[in-house]
Formats: sequence, C-alpha cells, structure tokens
Amino acid sequence: MNRNVNIGESYFYEGDNVVLEKFVDFKKGIVRKKKSGELEIVELKSLTKDDSETTEESSVYVDALSDKDWEIAQKRFSIIEPIVKADRSGEPVPNRTKWIKRIAKENKVGYVSIYRWLNDYSSSGLVTSLVPMERSGGKGQSRLSPEIDLIINETIKDFYLTSQAKSQKQTAFEVLRRCAAAGLTPPHENTIRNRISRINQGDKLKKRGGTVNTQQKVDPVPGKFTHGKHPLDVVQIDHTLLDIIVVSEEDREPIGRPWITMGIDIFSRMVTGLYLSMDSPGALGAGVCVSNSILPKDNLLAKYDLKSEWPVFGVMQSIHLDNAKEFRGKTLSRACKEYSISINWRPVNKSHWGAHIERLLGTFSKEIHALPGTTFSSPKYRQNYNSSKKATMTLAELEKWLYTLVVDVYHQKVHKSLGTSPILRYTEGIFGAKNVDGIGIPSLAFDEEKVRLDFLPYFERKIRRTGVTIDHIRYYHDIFKKYLYDSASFKGDGFVKTNQFKKYIFKRDPRDISRIYFLEPEQNKYVPVFYADASKPSISIWEHREALKFAKNHYSKTDINQDLIFDAYNRLQEIEDTAKSKKRKAKNETRKRKVKEFDSSNNKKRTQDTKLMTPPDIDLSEIKPFDTDEFI
Repeated sequence: MNRNVNIGESYFYEGDNVVLEKFVDFKKGIVRKKKSGELEIVELKSLTKDDSETTEESSVYVDALSDKDWEIAQKRFSIIEPIVKADRSGEPVPNRTKWIKRIAKENKVGYVSIYRWLNDYSSSGLVTSLVPMERSGGKGQSRLSPEIDLIINETIKDFYLTSQAKSQKQTAFEVLRRCAAAGLTPPHENTIRNRISRINQGDKLKKRGGTVNTQQKVDPVPGKFTHGKHPLDVVQIDHTLLDIIVVSEEDREPIGRPWITMGIDIFSRMVTGLYLSMDSPGALGAGVCVSNSILPKDNLLAKYDLKSEWPVFGVMQSIHLDNAKEFRGKTLSRACKEYSISINWRPVNKSHWGAHIERLLGTFSKEIHALPGTTFSSPKYRQNYNSSKKATMTLAELEKWLYTLVVDVYHQKVHKSLGTSPILRYTEGIFGAKNVDGIGIPSLAFDEEKVRLDFLPYFERKIRRTGVTIDHIRYYHDIFKKYLYDSASFKGDGFVKTNQFKKYIFKRDPRDISRIYFLEPEQNKYVPVFYADASKPSISIWEHREALKFAKNHYSKTDINQDLIFDAYNRLQEIEDTAKSKKRKAKNETRKRKVKEFDSSNNKKRTQDTKLMTPPDIDLSEIKPFDTDEFI
C-alpha cells in the first residue's frame, strides 16, 4: 500500500516483465521490456508489482473488526513498531537478531511470530494485516525466513546506508551473494528494492553522504518548525468558517456561511485536499479531508475543468492537528493507524506548529473578501455592506472557485518562504533535483472505496423486518433478510422473540442521504442501501436537519417518523416557494403601479406638449421663394 513507484524497479505490464526506466510525468513513465529490450511509454497505474512478497492486499475495513480483533492488531503493531521505525530510519541496530529475541521475550511471544508480523505488515503497510488469520479469514501470504530477513536488513545497513552510496542494484546483488554463500534461496530483487524504499528519505540522504544543499534541506533549523523533510512527510490540517454567505441552488436565497477543512504539505506548501460544507467542524470534515488528500485528484480536475496538474496523492507519514475534539474521534484515530499515519497534536502554547495551514487559510480568506456576499473579517469593515443581499454564489460555485484558486493560482505562484512555486517544489521532492534525490511517485495502487469509507464516521444500527431506521428515515435492501434474526433465540422448532438484535455498521455521504452504506459481513464490502420509499426526494444532511427541526417544533416526539420528516421538508419548500411567490407578486404589483403612475404622468405631459407644439395660423400668401443672392 505505501510503496512508491521508483526508477529501476521491475513490474508487470500487460503480461510482460518490464523495468521502469524514467518518469515522463506524474502519470506516465518509460519502461523497458526485459525480453525484447523495447521501450514504451505507459500509464504508471497500469504497472503491477513483480514481487515475491506481494499477495492480494487485505480487503478488511477497519470498521469491520471487533474491538477485540482491533486490539490484537494494535498490540502486535506496538510490539513491532520500534523495529519498523528503526528499519525506516536506517539507524544501525547492534545485533538485530538479539534485539528482536529480547523484544519477543519481554512481550512473551515467539521471535518467529515477530518476524512473521514484520513481513505481514511490510507487505501491505496496513495494521489490519496483523489481525489473526483465523479471525480475518485472509489467505496465507508468502513469507521470508528469519535468516533471509536478517541478511536483507544487515546488508541495507552496512552496504547501502554508507557514504559510498552504493546503488539499489548493487545492494540487491550483494543480498543475493550473501544468501547464496549461506546456502539460502535468495529473494527476488524487488524485495530488496521495496525494503529500501521504506527507509525515511531524510535519514537515507544523511547516511549516504548528502551534499551541503541536501543537508540544508533535511537538517532542523533551531527555533523553527522542524518537520517536512520531503513530500508527504508532514501534512497540517485545520478548518475555519469562511467570510462569505452562500445561497441555495434553487432560489438563490442566503443559507449561511460555509466551513472549510484544508490540508497542506509542509515540504512543498501544496494543498493536499479540502472539504467544504455547511456543517460545523467534526469528525466527518476531518476524515473527508484526509481521504481527499490521499486519493488522486483526476476526477476533481475534470469536474471543475482545472487547467493545471494537482499531483498530490499518497499516504502521508504524519498529520498535525490542533486539539479540537473533532480531531480526536475514534474513526479518524483508527483509520490513521490502519494506514500508519502518525497523528501529532499541536502542543499547548506552540501556535507556530500550525502556522503554515493558518497562513494559508488567512491567504484564502483575503481572496474571498473580494467576492460578493463576503462578511469580511470584522463588522467594522462591513459598515453599510449588506452581505446577505449581495450574496450570489452557491456552495458548489464557491467550491469550484476555491479549487481554481488552489490549483491554477496558488500552486503556480512563487511562495515567499520557498523561493519557488509549490508545484515546482513538490516536483523536485518527487523526481529529484541537482544533488537531491527524489522519493519517487507515491503508490497508485489504492482501493479508493476503502480509503474513502475508512475515513468516514460510522454508526451502528439493528436490522429489523422493516429495514434500518436512521434519523427517522427508513432504508431497506433484500440483503437484510439473512441478517434479520442473527441474535434471535430459537427453542426447538419455534422462534422466540427477543430484542437483543445484533448491531451492524453503516455509513453515509452527508451531501446525499438518499442512500447509506451497509458493511456486509460475509463479503466484507459496503453495499449501498436506498430509501425504503423510493418516491422520497434526495436531500443533504443539513436539509434533513432543518426539516427534522421543523418537525420537532410542530409534532410531539413520539409522533415523529420519516413521513413527517419529508412532509416537513416539503412544507419548508412550500414556505420558501410561497415566500418567493409573494415576493414576486409584490415586485410585480410595485412595478405595475410605477408603470401606471409613469404612464399617467406622461399622458399629462404629452397633452401639455401637444398644446405647446400646435402651430399658429399663418397667411400662406405672404410666403415668398428663396432669393439665392442672400447666400452669396
């Protein structure tokens, strides 16, 4: 999952074994076919790993695990985490085998199990890969023997991570030589390359004798925020209430100020992702922003007709958040652990830790102040400006405006602190520049649905004969039938009614709650489930809350159901329509009255003008022809 696509690695492409020779851009590369030697430009996402350790990645959603299974996976990861960090950093570990055996003894587990967990984790980068096989139902995976694993790691430390800067190819050959000398079957060359790719980039550069420029890029500067050594090393995330009022799609009436949650890559200052909604900050906005940061942006570029590239994708190593409660939810915490993303909370009285994202949000706020409907940053700046009356942009239009500002303007302009544009800085970090190695293109092998749903908050509901009810709205799918009586009791041939129904996991998209997602236990996949009454309209979560609020104010608590909710929603629409109709009627009557008054006034004026313009009686006999001599 976390592996980068790197030059010199072997892949499969349309049945051929190929080697990636060169990057063309963020999406394409030049490969050489091993058999024929032919060169071809291919889509990087079409390359699959030729790796003896690679197997089908875990399809387990983090929400699918019981608390017990998740605790087991986390316990195993906590045991191997010091070893994983040491391997990534490249720090020398004297007698690694004894160290692992000591860790095994301290935790009362077999040292062979630790090697197995290390291999399981390194093959996917997911904590769910550490769930017991008998529990997860996963297929067996090929594993390296402890002896081969030891040789690989020792060779990387004493051969690759030295000032001689031996190449990956030379390192792989050295591993093969040492395995052959020990009478062991050598691993595939890509196994060594992939192990090297997981080493922290900054530490790799230092160990291999980076230049002065390299050291300046990775060394900390006293008194400043010291992270962001390479792309996706650190991403800061924060939110703010935007200084603008947006209008509804249908009638263009003001509906309030939206919130934005945004992420920024500290190394390059590239925006990694954003989420815009009418909801106040919560676990949902934080989770969607993180998943948007991880996933490729091709769909967004096409949707908003953006002209520039937005090549930021991939799992970040860490995210920095403030201490707001919405960033401390169970879903975000578990999802980040699943993808090995470290969460760092902003220390108290350390505001500079969030300075990058706060400056970025401040920059965008200033741009927004130029839009119609802005509330400015303070009432004193508004003075006689009526923000609600001037508001013209819908949420969707503002979202398109923001994406255009981010991708086609902000990313392209020179950043004062960097001395270059964010897009060029990011490109150098990926592909490399003079005297600086790039980290390679982040893995494109994402299960996009899994990433998106893993970061969405979930809720649990019981499945009943009528389906599932969420916020007074009923949903139904035939797939519910086999889970209807999971926790019911049977006595002989008879069914004994019980209220102890099992709860199942569901998720939903806040922008359209006409469907929810049911985590079906057998397939371990999310299945879309729609309204039980298909005639009901698709509405957003905030539209639903307004309707629910209206219903609670007009009905007793015990009477509220989905019909009343939609009835309330329809009545709200009717109120809006009536208000609009009255407004139009009033405007029309005012216009007619003014036209009538204008016509009446003009009629009087025309009558007077007619009298003034009537010529007096003239004696035509007195008129004589022109005498042309008068003009000579």
